[in-house]
Amino acid sequence: MICKLTGKEGTPAKAHIIPESFYFIDKELNEPSLLVTNTKNIYPKRTWKGIYDNSIVTREGEKYFLKYDDYAYKLLVEQFTSAKPLKLEAKTIGYMYDKFDYKKLKLFFISVLWRASASSHPFFKRVNIGPHLEIIRKAIIESNPGDPDFYSTVLALFDDGDERNWPKIMDPFKGKISDITFYTFYLGNIIAYIKVDKRKAKTPMKEIQIDPNRPLYLVKRNFWDSKEVSIMRNMVERLKG
Repeated sequence: MICKLTGKEGTPAKAHIIPESFYFIDKELNEPSLLVTNTKNIYPKRTWKGIYDNSIVTREGEKYFLKYDDYAYKLLVEQFTSAKPLKLEAKTIGYMYDKFDYKKLKLFFISVLWRASASSHPFFKRVNIGPHLEIIRKAIIESNPGDPDFYSTVLALFDDGDERNWPKIMDPFKGKISDITFYTFYLGNIIAYIKVDKRKAKTPMKEIQIDPNRPLYLVKRNFWDSKEVSIMRNMVERLKG
């Protein structure tokens, strides 16, 4: 096949759009995770391995993603206890990492955006970034994360105490935040808002986007009080029916 990333021929890779590690699949529970979408005519499915697509990149092309995938998982999941709580009047409103590798983390998220748009898997059918696909492809090949406004990315976290390890695998979608286009991705309990718009993000997104000259911020969200919980419940009922 011809690799969509490198343009070179090679052996197809079973490339995960979102790394399998972010699905929090616990084999000891003897129960697969549930992929949930509210896209019309697409029904929830169960999976042991997450979602992969062997039509995107070759094995050589996939190597461009591996170090970024590994770094993002280690930072945001394995090393989460090193993040400092951000408090307002004694209430935790988010978390902060004093230090992080901007290049690796930013390239991870824009590569996830690229993979989702390049994929033909129905779970990612709502991700279509058009001419931005080629711009991001070049950035990945050149290992260039751009400045903070280049496909700026804001992170949030579903933080429900003992529910942190419950996998929430929902399909990404496009929306508007302060009239600026963002794609929302769910990576386990991490939520990434990635800007796909020529305009710069507006307040408050601009102040908390990933920036090499600031700490890394994750805004706290409660899953059980969010709109996503109703989507999850509805899809589970559809699966049972």
